[in-house]
Amino acid sequence: MEKSLLLFMLLLIFLTGCTLNNGKNDINQKEEGTVAEPLIADMQIPDQAKTGETTTIAVVVSQNDKLVDATDVVFEIMKDGENTKQMIEATKSKQGTYEMNHIFQASGTFRITAHVTASNMHTMPEDKITIVQSEKTISSEISSNSEHHHSHVKFDFNQEGIYKLGVNELSVSITNDHLPLDKADVQFEVWMHDEDKHEYLRAKEISPGSYIADVSFGETGIYQIQIHVVKDEIHDHNSYKINIQN
Repeated sequence: MEKSLLLFMLLLIFLTGCTLNNGKNDINQKEEGTVAEPLIADMQIPDQAKTGETTTIAVVVSQNDKLVDATDVVFEIMKDGENTKQMIEATKSKQGTYEMNHIFQASGTFRITAHVTASNMHTMPEDKITIVQSEKTISSEISSNSEHHHSHVKFDFNQEGIYKLGVNELSVSITNDHLPLDKADVQFEVWMHDEDKHEYLRAKEISPGSYIADVSFGETGIYQIQIHVVKDEIHDHNSYKINIQN
């Protein structure tokens, strides 16, 4: 009798232990099977903007209805009908919000893609913006075509330099009223003569009024180089031709 009771109690303890372990395994399996909340990146972009004016484009990053900080945010800009793209690193303005200030130099429809990485996840929201020609840009072009009679901005660009296939450095010195025009937004617009595909290269200022940018030429021939400069009320540009040789 005592032996039977002892065996019964041992069996009961064994069964209870198995039940507890199975319960823990079920909890562990649920925890391991938990699916992370999706990463949400909400683009904030105007429907329309003007050439030559600063346009702010933003993306708001959230997860599980809470703003989160991203580890990397880069905006990609591409004009419809062209294959050339610009990649611009975003700046954090506040928690979960990343912005870029961009000056569009040409009219048309542009596709903006935000490459967002956060919480070990990646998402790429996309939107479009229509850029229209501004009156300020039109006036600047008229001034440019009139040999800049009303402009005190001068460009020093060596269009007679030796440029070859592959990567080349473009450099320009810009003055306004005979003084270096520093801290300006300068872009090189590059395209092959008689072709519609234009590439825009944002220049880096290496000394007051001196700007450089690298460009890669894939074919020999004549290329158009148009240099744009924007600072405060100044919006000007000048055009050149260079010959790419082997």
